[in-house]
Amino acid sequence: MFSKEGKNVVTYFKLADYIVKIILYPSFDTTPVKYWIEKLRREYKSWIIPQSAPINAILEFVPDCFTIGSKNIDSNYIKLFEWRKSFTVRTYYFISHSQFIYILQILVNKMLSNDGVFLHASANCLHANNCGIFLGKSTAGKSTVSDLLHPTFRKITDDTSAIRRMGGHNFLFQLPFDNRLAMPVFSGKLLKYEIRYIFILKKSHNYKLINMTDKTQILLNIMTSLWSDEKIYLKKLIPLLSVLLSECNSYILEFPINKNVLISGIKKDIINYL
Repeated sequence: MFSKEGKNVVTYFKLADYIVKIILYPSFDTTPVKYWIEKLRREYKSWIIPQSAPINAILEFVPDCFTIGSKNIDSNYIKLFEWRKSFTVRTYYFISHSQFIYILQILVNKMLSNDGVFLHASANCLHANNCGIFLGKSTAGKSTVSDLLHPTFRKITDDTSAIRRMGGHNFLFQLPFDNRLAMPVFSGKLLKYEIRYIFILKKSHNYKLINMTDKTQILLNIMTSLWSDEKIYLKKLIPLLSVLLSECNSYILEFPINKNVLISGIKKDIINYL
């Protein structure tokens, strides 16, 4: 779903129910424009939507990297992107796929600053449209737990979790950022899941689920899992996270690297009480 606006090629992404307009500016060499059109169409088709409004953010591609930050250029490095306006980012065609993902993540984090939070957390669907998120340090086992539970409890995200407060509910959205995750081909609107469970991970030789009642401790775990450490959002985050904690069941999950033991424990302690 690409269209022309004058000489520019445009398309629209839907990420966490935000609309991101992507503008491909014309280039003397048409190869990079064609490359990105084909790449976006092939690898991000589940997130491309027809022209939509309102637009929450804009990502611009330009041919020349030297137009990025040209007002304050430093010959020692080339900037990956620059902010043109509050929610408009400009980059250039000759960036890698991982750099493109990073720029999308920056945009999502910025958009979530008003009504959500972007976390380093994995997540799995535990029942119907409800999910649990898994928090912990970089070696705590977020990806490991998510992998062990899948496909019995479908993996939603492997590393980054976009959470929004919408209509009185806390939703987690699937995003195209997890390279290890085989993304489904969606038909219709993208999947979102209501967050019902928060798990703080701890590796162990045995399975054990411990109910957490200390909301301050849970809040500290969430704060250390923020995708960005920008302090500007903290005043908005605290009330949002407090509501999230009041509506979710929180646990310490001690787990062994044993798929059957972990799945049996989650079924016994979580699913049987639904």
